[in-house]
Amino acid sequence: LFIVLIGISTILIARTVNSLMESYFKKASNRLRMDITAFRMFRHITVAAIYFMGIVIVVSSIDGLRNLSVALFTGAGIAGIVIGFAAQSTLSNIIAGLSLAMFQPFRVGDRLNIMNEYGKVTDLNLRHTVITTWDNRRIIIPNSMISNEAIINWTIEDPAMIWPIDVGISYDADIDQARQI
Repeated sequence: LFIVLIGISTILIARTVNSLMESYFKKASNRLRMDITAFRMFRHITVAAIYFMGIVIVVSSIDGLRNLSVALFTGAGIAGIVIGFAAQSTLSNIIAGLSLAMFQPFRVGDRLNIMNEYGKVTDLNLRHTVITTWDNRRIIIPNSMISNEAIINWTIEDPAMIWPIDVGISYDADIDQARQI
């Protein structure tokens, strides 16, 4: 009965927190124009932590499972290391995606130069970033490559772009008059 009660209350608490966070974000984003990427990750991590706490409470409340859980968590740790080595590139993309969401060198909608391409960021998730170029090509770049690449973000502060323009004048022209013009 205790296990069922903890299971139901964990599900109810997780769903309530999820809906409260989502409604708060909708209200706050109307006023503050918050970025949705970082908020989604924070919300998912919070809900996952609530479920994890519920599982830990259930496992620790059963005497037979308490000793077994130590062995299972040890085995899971070793399996995690093996899986980590096997899925190293995928995990590096996920960690780079979390880093991009937290530090936000660019956001969805920004225009940037990356890997000798100019385009607009149309999607940013944990695994990859999608850039739509001026000629409507979609470049899908793994996040681990982006974290190692130099980025020029043209719209991070001000959407107006400044481009240098070289102006040449004749050698026999008046330089002071050209500067005035």
